[in-house]
Amino acid sequence: MKGQALGVFRLAVIAIVAVALLLLIASLFITPKKNVMEAIEESLDYSQANLGKANTETIFIEKGLFLDAEAFDNIERAVVFKCNSAARCSRVEFDARKLRALDAVEMQVSTRCSYELDLFNCRVYFGELPAQLEIHGVEFKDEYDLSREAIGFSFLVKNSGSLNAAEVLADAKLYRKEIVDGREQEILAAQPATELIEVLEPNQEQQVAFSFNAERNGNYVVEVVSSAEDAGFDLNRFEFKVSEVTQSDLCEATSEGETFLTGGNCRARFLCANCENATSCVLKWQEKSPGIQFELGTKNYALVVSEPNEEGTCS
Repeated sequence: MKGQALGVFRLAVIAIVAVALLLLIASLFITPKKNVMEAIEESLDYSQANLGKANTETIFIEKGLFLDAEAFDNIERAVVFKCNSAARCSRVEFDARKLRALDAVEMQVSTRCSYELDLFNCRVYFGELPAQLEIHGVEFKDEYDLSREAIGFSFLVKNSGSLNAAEVLADAKLYRKEIVDGREQEILAAQPATELIEVLEPNQEQQVAFSFNAERNGNYVVEVVSSAEDAGFDLNRFEFKVSEVTQSDLCEATSEGETFLTGGNCRARFLCANCENATSCVLKWQEKSPGIQFELGTKNYALVVSEPNEEGTCS
């Protein structure tokens, strides 16, 4: 009897040790609710400091776990949830502000933020690594001689995420550095340019090229941005010099001005800007509208002379 009692005791001890080991092993793989919230909170803080970039962690979510986006909101930040994996999201109930796990599931959780209207707008993605845009491979010159070439440059836009990036915008802006009131400032020097990329699949990249004309010699900055809904954004800036811009390069035909009845004829003014003389202005208008006969006016306008209508007025 004593031997049987000892045997039963040993079995009980072994069972207790086995259960303890199982609980210990499970604790290594299961992230408690509090730690899930802490992990998301830390990830959001990182995303606020690294705008446009997804920060991703693999998290084990317990069955019954409930998350409310309001818990992550604060005076500077608004948070929404998004599930981007049909397989994993079938095991949770969710909307833009709440999530409840119907079953235990391991999934990637990513955060990403932008900053608009004095507020960090952040998304928490559950499921897979979202699309993520990156700019690399920028090609440009340190100096451009505009007597021989325009300001041309190119770069690669890549989707480094796991999902497609749709309607990707590649934007470029040209700034000229100037000293204003004793301080260096960047002044927009040309109309911004944009190119649309319909789709970038995971790990796909596409080259984008732009060109600008500068109106003055000096130091310039180009800022390029790639962005898309649910794909974040990336920004790159580079500087260069521009030389050999002459006054004749700046002469341009702008718009049609007023028409006057003078000496029995109608005289329409076609306006110019930055021209050295009347001849330069006429030449610019002849380039722009070759089917019209222009006459010399001043450096600020060319003339088109015509006869008045039957009422004796200029229509």
